Amino acid sequence: MITTVTMRNWKGRTGQVTLGPRTILAGPSMSGKSAIEDAIRVALTGYTSIGKTPAKTARFASGGSCEVSISDGTNTLSREFRISGAKITQTITLNGQPIEAKNLILPSSMTIPTEAIHPHEFLELSGDKRAEWFFGTLDPSSVMVDPDKIEAKIPWFKKPIKAAEFMDTLAAKLKSAEAEIDRCRANLQRLMGAPSALPAGTRAGWEETLAANEQSLEVTIREQAANLERANLTASRQGTIKRLEQQAEGLHRRIELAEKKIADLQKTILPASPGDTAGRLGKQKNLVDDLAAKMKALGNEIVLGKKSLEALAEGRCPTCGAAGAVVADLADELDLSIANKQLELEATSKAFSITNDELRRIEKVVLAEESNQQVQREIALERDAITRYKSQVEETARSITETQDARDAAPLDPTILQAKIDGCRMAIEQAKTNIQTFVEAGSAKQLLADAESDRMKLAGEIEDLKSAREAAKKIRDEALGDVAARIQQPFDVAVRQAFAAKAYFRVVDPKGKPSVDFGIIRQGREISYETMCGGERPAILAALAVAIQAAKSPGGAKLALLEVAEADKGIILGLCQACDVLGIEQVIMASCHIDHSPNDKWQLVHVNRAWAAADEVKF
Repeated sequence: MITTVTMRNWKGRTGQVTLGPRTILAGPSMSGKSAIEDAIRVALTGYTSIGKTPAKTARFASGGSCEVSISDGTNTLSREFRISGAKITQTITLNGQPIEAKNLILPSSMTIPTEAIHPHEFLELSGDKRAEWFFGTLDPSSVMVDPDKIEAKIPWFKKPIKAAEFMDTLAAKLKSAEAEIDRCRANLQRLMGAPSALPAGTRAGWEETLAANEQSLEVTIREQAANLERANLTASRQGTIKRLEQQAEGLHRRIELAEKKIADLQKTILPASPGDTAGRLGKQKNLVDDLAAKMKALGNEIVLGKKSLEALAEGRCPTCGAAGAVVADLADELDLSIANKQLELEATSKAFSITNDELRRIEKVVLAEESNQQVQREIALERDAITRYKSQVEETARSITETQDARDAAPLDPTILQAKIDGCRMAIEQAKTNIQTFVEAGSAKQLLADAESDRMKLAGEIEDLKSAREAAKKIRDEALGDVAARIQQPFDVAVRQAFAAKAYFRVVDPKGKPSVDFGIIRQGREISYETMCGGERPAILAALAVAIQAAKSPGGAKLALLEVAEADKGIILGLCQACDVLGIEQVIMASCHIDHSPNDKWQLVHVNRAWAAADEVKF
């Protein structure tokens, strides 16, 4: 039995509450009654009644962490949740020793409580979901089907499965099989009602027609490809002739330009004297050089003679030193010599001028001859080009002639060939259809036999599925009936104490899906849970939870957590008596309407006062 529950930062609460075998948590709304019960749930299971994940549980922490702890006087079980950003860690300790959740084994004095589902949540559940909650809470094995208990052999059914899931799967398989057998029946009707008239001719004849048309189609397709190639070739040749004609026209233009250039070059030829002009030029240059040298020597001799004459004019000879008449004679001779040399220089100068003019003339002739040679070379190049162009013109003309002379068969109209191909294909399809008609007519008996065999096989499968469905339904109904019988007596006790009325509880099966119907009987009239209102709904659900706990573990440790805040005092006192009568070992009940203990067995805890000593709680 749980003797204390301790909380730190849990739903804004920090404190410790002492519990007894019968404890009523009293206090107004928002005083923290549910916080205490949720702390017990979290310590035992790791989650609250609202959320079964650490993230949903940790959101009730006030701050970055929270801790809940319960004790039975000997053992202490604690769970701490820490929040760091999006990361949530849970630490479990048993008697001060950390332990992983998968390795946690509760002490025998602690047990997982059976809880009453919240009325609003219960109302939102469908009928089959209500039944699933009820039977799953009381006895999960009651809704399981074992393969060994089904006589019909279902290949995919090899391990125990929930009855609802098994029956849903059977229904889907059955629907699929029935759709398939309908298809088989339709196929049989089609085969049996097929027309007996056969096409004209024989199957062999139509097969020959098919082969002939397939061969004709192949030949025509090849002919179509060749015709396309011929059309492309014709177009290509026309393009080639046009290109060659343009090329020939270009060559003619080049010849005209070359001939014009030759005529222009011929106009630039200069007149030149025939003969060895180069040899004459050399000799003339030598002659000019000799005359120039002679003129220079004569000039020098004249200068020296004049100097000597000046010396003689002073009365003495500059060479021998003689004087007098001898000097006069020497002066006359020297003067005569200078005069002669001046005459010779003048004659040489005239000869030099004539010779130099001849040299210039010869040089012009040489330059003219060189220019003419260059012009002749260019004329020769242009004539070679003309010869080459004329050769290319002749070759182009031959190519044009050869291309024009090449005459293949003219391409056919492509629409004719396409019409022939379409005709072959239509004939092929007709032949195939007629052959298939012969094939179907020839194998109609076999097809009928195969279709009937498929139908019989599917019919057998459908019978097996129906048999398995009925067997599973029988097993489920027997199990649910046993469970309903087990719950009826403790539920009736709880309802008599709380409502002073009889109770009814039954399993109903509308449309193949089990559901539960329960309520009270007053003056012979059944009042279903659906028609109740106010505090009656949580109270009867609490009574059902007490009955489930009593039926679930007879003689064993039992813990019931009940929240009946909306129920009146009379119903609450009745539930207290029901827990005593049914022998629930420990009951913790939260209520807003109780201000004193029903009897000496019940401990009343005023929740508001429980938080007064919060600072004294040590973790």
